[in-house]
Amino acid sequence: MWEWLTTRYAPKRLTLNTSPQLDLGMDSIKWLNVTLEIGKRTGVDLSEEAISRIDTVRDLL
Repeated sequence: MWEWLTTRYAPKRLTLNTSPQLDLGMDSIKWLNVTLEIGKRTGVDLSEEAISRIDTVRDLL
């Protein structure tokens, strides 16, 4: 998962404390696409509640 994120958001510097919304500039549509991609890659569907608690890449992983 980490490799996919770093590749997708290169050349931005990605750390565990990176905020998807603030540091990567993800709006709600981009965020939805990321969570759907995570579901496809991991087989884990994130609930709306779980998604709302994600503030950093660390939370996402």
